[in-house]
Amino acid sequence: MQKDEKEREGYHREYFEVSPLFTETVRTVEDLVVWRVQGSEVRREENAVPREFVVPTAMKLEKLRRIELGKVGVTLCGLKAFLMTNKETVKEVICGEGTFGHNLVEKEEILDFLEQTRDNMGLETIEVDFLVSNQYRRLVDEKKYFLSVRIHGNWRDQAFCGFDIGLKYRFTTVSGEDTMQSHWVRKHSYEEFVKFIADTDVQGHFEIR
Repeated sequence: MQKDEKEREGYHREYFEVSPLFTETVRTVEDLVVWRVQGSEVRREENAVPREFVVPTAMKLEKLRRIELGKVGVTLCGLKAFLMTNKETVKEVICGEGTFGHNLVEKEEILDFLEQTRDNMGLETIEVDFLVSNQYRRLVDEKKYFLSVRIHGNWRDQAFCGFDIGLKYRFTTVSGEDTMQSHWVRKHSYEEFVKFIADTDVQGHFEIR
């Protein structure tokens, strides 16, 4: 490993370290909201290691009921591990477009995440935007494609549960102009919901229009 690569690796490890004061502060919260983590937008560098989660994934927050994450740049595996640690209390999970930073999420990962949370947790609300495709080059307009899921109600009592899937396309010019297109579909069973996710090509949906 060259010197500049070592310096960059050390920079990321130090720059994204979670503050002990922060972890101590959140131990008794019921509503954990993290809108932005400093440095989450500089992770395009090759070989940059993404942050696993905003707190240690094995950290149990006894009163935690709701999580809302903005531009924090964590991994889906980290989120899932943290939810499994706190599965007895968490009822609501909301993750925006920047939650996973610039990390693409594969369909298999999305389906596994949904299956694990459905089988092991008693969630009442889950809203997550997964970045599934991204066309980016420096000094060139950027295209992002998201697969969004919205589930409200008891997953196991489907008569009182809504399963919504959003296909979203965000186009950002070099000058910073931003436009969004979206298409939403509602399914009335969990089986139809996951089948639609498995069969749908988000990028292809917008390219053929």
